[in-house]
Amino acid sequence: MNMTPNQEQYKFQLNVQGADLQKLHLSNSDLRIGMNATVDLKGGTVDKLNGTARIMNLILVHNGKKQVLDSVLVASINQPNKVNLILAVRLSI
Repeated sequence: MNMTPNQEQYKFQLNVQGADLQKLHLSNSDLRIGMNATVDLKGGTVDKLNGTARIMNLILVHNGKKQVLDSVLVASINQPNKVNLILAVRLSI
């Protein structure tokens, strides 16, 4: 990560094998999450972001009910006077 003004860059991978959001005091109800994420973005503000953020194998368990998302991809392409934001979701059924 680089937080230098006008040179901001966020590039990292995250592997959460299991997090209990209630025990972490991030949720009032039983909510657990697991996922893999990859982020490669440049730009300091939303209107200047370019790059991708991808979440794969997202598993949410809320009060014992399991929900699975295969992948979520967000791509941001900013050009002068034009912003493209692409969202793609793939479900596991």
